[in-house]
Amino acid sequence: MRRLPGKKILIGDNLSSHLSVESIKLCQEENISFVFLPSNSTHLTQPLDIAFFRPLKIGWRQILLKWKKGPGMKEPSLPKSVFPRLLATLLNKIEANAADNIKSGFKKAGLIPLDRSQVLKCIPDDFNENPDK
Repeated sequence: MRRLPGKKILIGDNLSSHLSVESIKLCQEENISFVFLPSNSTHLTQPLDIAFFRPLKIGWRQILLKWKKGPGMKEPSLPKSVFPRLLATLLNKIEANAADNIKSGFKKAGLIPLDRSQVLKCIPDDFNENPDK
């Protein structure tokens, strides 16, 4: 980061463990602005939540369900000996699209390119609904 000229931005959530006095000082010394995502909004504004972890969770559930309907039918839980093979299956499944998914996550979050409307269009418009109807 030091070799990159100009101002830099570090985007993070409001989790206290992600922030310290030392990290703020280091950011200031290195010409880095720390920008916080709004609280309780990571499902809309965090690129990895949007485009990486969601497909990862869906893929893992599909792999577990397939295993449970097949070889794991009689197993009460996932044996430790089976976990590495199923995890490798998941990683192979998501690996091909991971880079594109991560890039699209930044776009869907409205971070790159900067576009507030990307997030705003994901927020339900409850204010226009009339509860009396």
